[in-house]
Amino acid sequence: IYVTDGYGLYWIHQYTAKGDYVRSWGGKGSDEGKLAEPHGIIVDTRGTTPTVIVGDRRNHRLQVFSLEGKHLRTVTGHFRLPGAFDIRGEDLLVGDLEGRITILDKDFNLVTHLGDNEDPKKRGDYHTPKDRWVDGQFVAPHTGRWDADGNLYINEWLAAGRFVKLKRVN
Repeated sequence: IYVTDGYGLYWIHQYTAKGDYVRSWGGKGSDEGKLAEPHGIIVDTRGTTPTVIVGDRRNHRLQVFSLEGKHLRTVTGHFRLPGAFDIRGEDLLVGDLEGRITILDKDFNLVTHLGDNEDPKKRGDYHTPKDRWVDGQFVAPHTGRWDADGNLYINEWLAAGRFVKLKRVN
């Protein structure tokens, strides 16, 4: 079990399936292996060796660690405020709190950005009222999940709440 301490000391904590403490790593900073508001975390089994992906939100990047906490890779260039994840096949979905969903392939290459908000003032604005929402554009997508048919369900972090379904067409 891996837990992010995204609103405290910015550590990643690992526990056994029984809840026994194993180790912690990270801590506040911007160097590789350090974190600034780690939010989403997922065990990635798409490669030959499982890894841990962390949404390093305020550093605008993802960091990839071994299951033991060794820093392996930093992924940048695609994110505003990355958060929670989902994996389907070889694709990684990244909820980006500032107005879009990012999908990466197994090598962390950009596949697409979905629902990219054209208005920077609305990106991540928790208080954006319903009458300012635009179909096809996200305000503050927190996370998303694929269903068995490949449709996406996106949860937005808004005062009024918003769930969006994106139907797979091919």
